[in-house]
Amino acid sequence: MKELFIKLKTTVNSIDDGIYEMLVWDVWMPVVRRHICDLPSIRQCDEVINLLESWRPLLPYWLFDNIIEQIVLPLIQKEIEEWNPLTDTVPIHSWLHPWLPLLVDRSLEHLYDPIRHKLSNALTNWHPSDGSAKLILEPWKGVFSAGAMEAFLNINIVPS
Repeated sequence: MKELFIKLKTTVNSIDDGIYEMLVWDVWMPVVRRHICDLPSIRQCDEVINLLESWRPLLPYWLFDNIIEQIVLPLIQKEIEEWNPLTDTVPIHSWLHPWLPLLVDRSLEHLYDPIRHKLSNALTNWHPSDGSAKLILEPWKGVFSAGAMEAFLNINIVPS
C-alpha cells in the first residue's frame, strides 16, 4: 500500500496536492487512527513508531501534526497519569523515549512535569546508599532541560 501512495503522490504532485491530501485524510488516516487507538497501551509503541517514521515523508505536515497532537500525545499523557514509579515494573523511559524523535518539534514540559513530580514522590524515602536513583534518573539526562534536571537533583538528591 505504501508503494501505491508513493507512486500516487508523485503523480498527484504534478496535478494537485489537495487531491493527495484528501485521499490520505479520507482513506489512510481512519485506518491509522483506529490502529493507534485500538492498541492495548501506547507503551507497545515500536510498530506505531515505525509506521509513522516510514510514512512521515509522504504525509502533509498538518496531517502528521494532527496524528501527534490529537492521538499520540493524549494517549501518552494518559499513560503518564496512570504510571506509578513505585509499582510499575516497566521503566517509563523504556516506552516514552522511543517517541521523542517524533515529538522533537514540541514542548513536552506538560509531559515532563508530572513525571518529575512522580519521580520526586518516589524518592521521598530514598537513601544515598541505594543506587537505584541513578538507574531511574540517568535516562532523563539530556531529555529534561539542564536547568530542570539540576533543580530536580538539588531538591530530591542533594542532601540538605
